[in-house]
Formats: sequence, C-alpha cells, structure tokens
Amino acid sequence: MAFVGRVRALSRMLGAVEEASAGRARLVLVAGEAGIGKTSLISEVAARAGLRVGWGTCADAERAPAFWPWTAALRGLLATLGTAEVEALTRTDIVELSRLLPELTGPGTPGGGAGPVESPLDADAARLRLFDALARFLERLARHSPTLVVLDDLQWADDSTLALLRFTARAYRPVPLVIVGAYRHDELGSGAARTLADLAAHGEQIRLQGLSSDEVFELILGTLGRAGAERWADEVHRRTNGHPFFARQLTEVLADPTQPAGAVPAAARELVAQRVERLSAGCRTLLEAAAVAGNDLQPDVLGEVCGADARSFPPLVDEGIAAGVLIRDPDGVRTRMVHDLFRETIIDGLAYPQRLSLHKGIADALEHRYARGATVVAADLARHCAAAVPLEGGERAIRWARSAAAAEQARLAFDEAAAHLARARRAVEDTGDTDAGPGLVDLLVEEADARSRTGDSAAARGLLEDARDRVAVLGDAQRLGRVALG
Repeated sequence: MAFVGRVRALSRMLGAVEEASAGRARLVLVAGEAGIGKTSLISEVAARAGLRVGWGTCADAERAPAFWPWTAALRGLLATLGTAEVEALTRTDIVELSRLLPELTGPGTPGGGAGPVESPLDADAARLRLFDALARFLERLARHSPTLVVLDDLQWADDSTLALLRFTARAYRPVPLVIVGAYRHDELGSGAARTLADLAAHGEQIRLQGLSSDEVFELILGTLGRAGAERWADEVHRRTNGHPFFARQLTEVLADPTQPAGAVPAAARELVAQRVERLSAGCRTLLEAAAVAGNDLQPDVLGEVCGADARSFPPLVDEGIAAGVLIRDPDGVRTRMVHDLFRETIIDGLAYPQRLSLHKGIADALEHRYARGATVVAADLARHCAAAVPLEGGERAIRWARSAAAAEQARLAFDEAAAHLARARRAVEDTGDTDAGPGLVDLLVEEADARSRTGDSAAARGLLEDARDRVAVLGDAQRLGRVALG
C-alpha cells in the first residue's frame, strides 16, 4: 500500500536519521491515536533510511514477558548478522544479555548463565548491569553498522521496558543509532505518561493528526478511481477526520457494490464491526478466539479452540485475509489482524461468559502445546488461567502465575513478577476458591519476595501478614515455617 502524506513528519524523522548517521545517537517519539499511521510512518522511514532495523512491539493485557519489545528488536538485529559477528558483538556482555536472549548461551532456563539475585540490593545492582550491558551492545552494533531500533505500542509497555528505554536514552554515545518509540498518547497510564514526557526532552517528539482532504483523496484514489475519489473524498474526510485507517475502511464500504445506497456507517468502530459481521460463522469464531488469544494466529492453538482441523483451518484464515481483516506477513509465517482496532472491537462485542470460555479454551490449548514440547510463553498462559478462574478455580492460575513470575525474576523484572502473582491472587480471592488456600499462601509469600526486591517493603510486610493469617487457619506447619522465614 502506497505511503500517503506525512511530509513534515517524514522529513523530521529522516533528519534525525541523518544526524545519527553523522555520529549523533537520536531518540524519536511518535504519538497519535490508534490507527492514525504511526507504524506506517516508521516503516516508511525504515525503508528509506537504509539502516539495520530491529523492531519490537509491546503486547497488551500482560500477555508477553517483561522487556518483550526489546527482546524482539534485539533478535531482529541479531538475525541480520552472521554467527561470527554475533559472537564478537555479544561476547563482552553475554552473561547479562542472556537474561533477555537466553539463546545466546544455549538452551536452559530464562536468564541463561546470569544466575539468581539474592537480595533487593543485589536486584538494583543486577538491573543496572543489565541496562549498561544493553547500552554497550547497542553502541558496538551501531559502530559496526548504523542501527534503527523501533519500540512500537509503548502505551502497553511494562515498567521494565520503559525503565530500559529511559536508561538507553540517557546513555547515548556518539554513534549512528536511532531509537524510535511509538505510542497512543490517549491511552497512556500515569507512569508511562511521566516517563515519555521526561524522554521527550532528550529527543524529537512527533504528534500525528488526521490527513488533509487532499491527502484523503490520494489515499482512496486507488480503490475508488478518480471519479469516485472526487465524489467521496470530502465526505470520507468529514466522517473520519482524516483518520487513515477508518478512511480506508469507509472506502471499502463505498466501493462494495453489494452495500445498499446510503449504507455508510456513522461511527468509526461500526466500520470495523460491519466488516467482521459479513464473514462466515466459522471465520467469526476464529477471529473471536484470535482476539482473546492475541494478535498472532497460532494455528494449533486456535484450531483446537475453534474445533477446526488442519484441513478446515486454512480456508477460514484465507477468508479473513480476503476480507481485509487478517494479513499475512511477507515471510509467509506470521498471520495477524490488520490492526489492533479489529481485535479490540471484536473483544468489546463478546459477552462476559463467552470471554471466560475462550480464555479457558486457550489455556487448555496452550497447555497441550506445552505438553508437545512446543514453545509456550508462561506469561501468556498465566493471563488466560487467571481470567478463567471463575470457571475452573484457582489451582492452575496459581501454578502458571508462579512459573511466569520465576521467568520474570530471571530477567530481573521484579515488578512484572509481582504483577503476575498479584493478578492470580486477586482472581482467586474474588471467587472465594477455598480449595486454593495452600497455593494462595505460597503465592502470597512469593509476591512478598518480589515486592521486597522492588524496594516496596511495606507491601511485602502486608502480604506476609496476610499469608500468616491464612496459614494459621490451614494449620499447615510446613507452610507456617516458610511464611516465618519470608
């Protein structure tokens, strides 16, 4: 799809690339509402700049491990290098880098050979070593070849991802490196808003608005033809305020000969809902499961949830692609929704019991995937299990929350470890699952430990007190001893 408009924003970003190429590392923050064109702009810059690119996208709803966009971006950068280059660039800091990229030190537990962290003071020092190691690695990589790092959808970033971004932005060396962060400014939490406002002082900030009427004309020209674009450009611009994603969706409605005259949706999300409603029941079921599971389609997981086998699943995916709801990446491996707005609209239309059922079904399918020896992200499974507690009780949610927390601790992401444990704890407490009592005590002790490593000793004490009260009711001497040592 041809890139349209954004002349000034494109010029500013390419200017930052030129400055970086001259040996001055740059930070660029791109803000705008969902679907306004942030990713398209950055993709255009990446295509024109001729830099080595590493791209990482934050996942919403806590379905990815801490530091996930950094990990994805680093893997993308390393994938452009030969084995000898990777070894040369990572050798100095391989122990620390293996916390985010365990494959650098071979198979094993998350964190590779970095080892455990024994105390809150050790935790602070270990995180500083990790951040410094990453900054040095990016410096070496940029000296080797001019580099662009993209962190997309930062409105969903975990605290550790933002902390690492803040550190690298302040640790710039005179190297050809550009770091670009993109986010929905109207969906930021208070912590992320403060961090990004602070970072704006260290780089370039670009706020994208809607396209002009002339730019909308250019955008819809290929779909409606010149006569259609001349007829509808002003109307499309008025209805969408120049929002490129919704302008494209509205244009598809206008170009569809099966649509009755005047059947032009008034609301932006209605455009998305209308596109989905016209699909077959099987395809809608697939999209509903995919929306709850996350943006990337895992055929084995979604096929099990939807009751589709290896023969019936591909045609459903093809139907979604033909309808412009799904898109297959150029490598032919990854299939995803065209935009998160499709996923968000589909989720909004699901009844609460249906969401619970889907979370449980996805958790079942992920566990089956895990049993087959395939890769499963503990954070993702923990999220689905916690959501399914009202249907099945808390035992599985507790087990996977502890697993996800252990993985985050290995990455020195103590806030995220505590968050996994707290989410499962609240889900169990809200349902009053008495059978989960012993597991809940273990959860409280581990959450207290994680909170202490973040420096929140008051919260840790409160959690241990709760654990003592619960274990006293249980009369469990072994757990009582563990709580006392907590």
